[in-house]
Amino acid sequence: MKGSTTIERSPLERLARARALQLQRHVEQLQVWFGSAQRQFPVTVFGIYPTERSLVLSAPVGADGSLVAVMRDQAMGCRWSGPVAVYTFKAMVTELAHRPHPVLFAGQLNSVVRFTRRQLPRVGTALPATLHAGGGTDPVLLTDLSVAGAQVALASGRTLQPGQELQIGLRLHLLDRDHTLRLDCTVVSDRGEPDPEHPLVHFYGVHFERVDELASLVLLGFVQQRMLQQSDQLGRLLQANAVEATARD
Repeated sequence: MKGSTTIERSPLERLARARALQLQRHVEQLQVWFGSAQRQFPVTVFGIYPTERSLVLSAPVGADGSLVAVMRDQAMGCRWSGPVAVYTFKAMVTELAHRPHPVLFAGQLNSVVRFTRRQLPRVGTALPATLHAGGGTDPVLLTDLSVAGAQVALASGRTLQPGQELQIGLRLHLLDRDHTLRLDCTVVSDRGEPDPEHPLVHFYGVHFERVDELASLVLLGFVQQRMLQQSDQLGRLLQANAVEATARD
C-alpha cells in the first residue's frame, strides 16, 4: 500500500483555510489582556449568554504556542471590532475548564465603551486577491472588507510602507455573478503579525482610491450580503450596555 501524501500548505493558504472555517461557523474573535494592554492575545468566542452578560472564550495562547497563565477571579480587558465600531470592556474570569479544549468563562462584563470608527460597515472575509506593486505581483488574502478599504494579509516577505500606492485585483461573487475588480489603494497602516497561529503572515490596512460607481456598487452589495449572513449576537450584547466614547477619547 502506498504511503499517504501530506499536502504542504503555504502560510497564506493556512490562514485562508482557518479564516474560512471561522466565518463559516460565525465565530467572533476578541483581543484580551491581563494587566497591561500592551500585551494582547486573540481568543475565540465559543458561547454568548446575554442574560448573564457572560462569554465562553478559548484560552489565550502566547506567541510560542503555550497557554497564558490565567487565574480564576482575575480581571481582564477585552476589545472587539464590529462592522462599524470598536468596543472595549472589562470582565472577570469566573471559571476555567481544560476538557475537551482549554476555555475560560468571562463574566461580570462592565465598562463597555463604543468607539465609532467608520460610517461604512466592514465585514470579515477570506478573499484571495492579487497585490500589484513595484512592477511585481503577490498573492494576498483580504481578511476584512468595506466600500472604503480592506485588511490585507501578506506572506511573501514583501514589505509595504504607509503611504505606498498599489493595486489590488479581486473577484467578488454577487447575485449569481462574478465581478472582477482592480482597485487603486494606499497603505494606511502596518498592523504587524498579530496572530500567533500564523506568525509568518503580515497584515496591512489599505484605503481604496478613486473607486468608480460600478465598483462601489459591487463592494456595497457584497458587504451588505455578508452582513446578512453573519451573526451579530455579540454586538447586540455590547451595544445594549455601551456608552459612546467622546471625540476626546
